[in-house]
Amino acid sequence: MRKNDFPTADPALREALRQIQTDIDLMPLSEDMEEQVMKRIASAPARPIHTNRWSRFRRVAAVIALAVALGGVVYAAIRWTHPTVSTPSVCCDSVATTPITHSDDGTVLFENVRLDSVMQVVATQYGRTVCFADEAPQQLRFSVSWRMNQPLSAFVETMNEFDGLRLTDRNDTLFVESVDEEEGEE
Repeated sequence: MRKNDFPTADPALREALRQIQTDIDLMPLSEDMEEQVMKRIASAPARPIHTNRWSRFRRVAAVIALAVALGGVVYAAIRWTHPTVSTPSVCCDSVATTPITHSDDGTVLFENVRLDSVMQVVATQYGRTVCFADEAPQQLRFSVSWRMNQPLSAFVETMNEFDGLRLTDRNDTLFVESVDEEEGEE
């Protein structure tokens, strides 16, 4: 044993233990004594190592709680960056029968066709749904050509060139809303 092995801070006790240690170190052990010590050590029951099960449980619970909290933060961030339309909206479910011409090169010509019908045909092609923020643009009639193989962003840009109309693509939905003339020019 070394002097640092003693857990006490009392100097008198420390000195007494140091003296006992010195006496033990100077005294030779007889063979009988050595055998007795070894037998006693061998016959002594092994002390079980106690692990704190609650400590492990708390760690696991803390990791799970952290994962749930982190998931909540990520969910909130996604919902915050992709807000839903707060105004009442009307969603199109069917296409009205309208004069639509298809050509062999994949171009579709809408001639004097209501906007809700145009949007439903285009949305079906791109796997989107259509929602109108207000009912006014649904009744508008358009004559426009659309290439089925062009990207959706090109169609959105073309439609946004019309005055009083704003088309956006968010969360697999095409949102159509009417825009004031002053707001559209900004």
